Amino acid sequence: MAISGNFWMRLLQALLSLLLLYVFFFLVPHWHLLLFRIVMLMVALLASVELAALHIHRGNQTAINSPWRSLRQMPLAIIAGLLLPLICALLQLFLPLPYTTLALISIGCYIPFLLIAALHIPWRRSSPPPVSFLNRLFTPQAANRDAAFYLFLLFYPSLGVAIVILFSFEIAAFVVLPISLLMVAFYDSSSYIWGKLLGSRNRNLFAVSPHKSIAGLIGGTLTTIALSLPLLRSYPFIFGSSFILQIALIVAMVVFATLGDLFESAIKRVAQQKDSGNWVPGRGGVLDSIDSHLFAHPLFCALCFLLLRG
Repeated sequence: MAISGNFWMRLLQALLSLLLLYVFFFLVPHWHLLLFRIVMLMVALLASVELAALHIHRGNQTAINSPWRSLRQMPLAIIAGLLLPLICALLQLFLPLPYTTLALISIGCYIPFLLIAALHIPWRRSSPPPVSFLNRLFTPQAANRDAAFYLFLLFYPSLGVAIVILFSFEIAAFVVLPISLLMVAFYDSSSYIWGKLLGSRNRNLFAVSPHKSIAGLIGGTLTTIALSLPLLRSYPFIFGSSFILQIALIVAMVVFATLGDLFESAIKRVAQQKDSGNWVPGRGGVLDSIDSHLFAHPLFCALCFLLLRG
């Protein structure tokens, strides 16, 4: 198998991500991870702008690659992308909530997204595309649908960023967040490599993402378990001392990351686009790069903090 340019670009991005992770959590962990939160706010802003462009320019990849041209709608996208993370940051800064409350709120907020992902993602490519909530949301034929989209934009993708910012105020976040980020990176990279190596004959597992393969899913899961388990074993006071429990946490993270990826793929499918943008070489847009993170980190952190309570 010839190694494509995308592989080397992804490898370079993975190395740069590891460097940034080290900088955020070990070199400049001052002011309660202020730099990390600023970067998260920028990510929420850019991803929201991309999602608004998908809504406005359905089926027009050229326009989506230059989302700032839609100046009339961009202020709404910027406000929607930043509002919830900023409110959550200020709330936790001045009226901090117990971490168990944060965990329960996180799980409760993500139940609707998990239901949408489960109900509107046909498994096989041969399955007919559903006429779903997302189909209606990305067909702006009336003003009420436009308003419904911007209400949706208040929570996706900014909800995941907001919850990560909330958890970043906890002391245990200096352990949970870096490990969570590493685990998603392990899964994302290894599933891509296994899919390239062994997945050519077992693709079409999911209708909304036909390039995903059984080999990538299984190989990525096993590789993530092998690489992540030593990290979780190093912190039994956070992740528990049970070997089975730690594997269950890793598998849960893999499931959440996969659902996040498929949820964004479903959005791109109804918007008739291959990528959410072109700002990240080798991946597409910012939203393409963080889709699995948006589900994985909030829910994984919630499970870990509930476990910490026990």
